[in-house]
Amino acid sequence: MKHLKQYEAMIEDEQKTPDVGDYVIVVDIQSKPNVISFMSNHIGIITEDISILYSVVKYKDEEIPEELYYLLNQLKTGGRLICKKHIVHFSKNIEDLMPFIQANKYNL
Repeated sequence: MKHLKQYEAMIEDEQKTPDVGDYVIVVDIQSKPNVISFMSNHIGIITEDISILYSVVKYKDEEIPEELYYLLNQLKTGGRLICKKHIVHFSKNIEDLMPFIQANKYNL
């Protein structure tokens, strides 16, 4: 029940747009398969808004596999330029996104 309540709260927040400092789960279908898998199974944080359409998303360096490091840190400041339409879930609290990561991990 606890996760159901969190999910309902997240659905209500879907109409809002993510801001700088929000935690996000991204599914960028235009990337390589291993990058898509990493981004959909890890939580990033928006560090900068570039425009209405694009944001910079950064992941923890210790979570990034060595072979994906340069693909996920394309900018000089670190992070990857992401189209906001590829952000599938976002929240101010990282705990709110954990049910989505767990569901994705176990294919629920």
